[in-house]
Amino acid sequence: MTKIVGLVIFLSVFCSGYSLAQEENRYINKGNELYKKENYADAEVEYRKALEKNRKSETAAYNLSNALYRQKRYKEAHALLDTLGKLKKSESEK
Repeated sequence: MTKIVGLVIFLSVFCSGYSLAQEENRYINKGNELYKKENYADAEVEYRKALEKNRKSETAAYNLSNALYRQKRYKEAHALLDTLGKLKKSESEK
């Protein structure tokens, strides 16, 4: 009986994590479509939604910095890339 309960808990956690990843990817893909259409402001919104689902999404953060850059918001784009670079550096030092 305890094995069944453990399996149910594991599957619940696994499925919820998988669902969040799918949602994150959906926002990134939508942002990419908007970016290709040069609709950078709306692409920014989608990338921010992806980051709400996964704050550690390097793809969403990088794409967001590009959308900000295209909107001539250079300081914000640079700050985001700088933060992303520092996070990557600290991860590689572990």
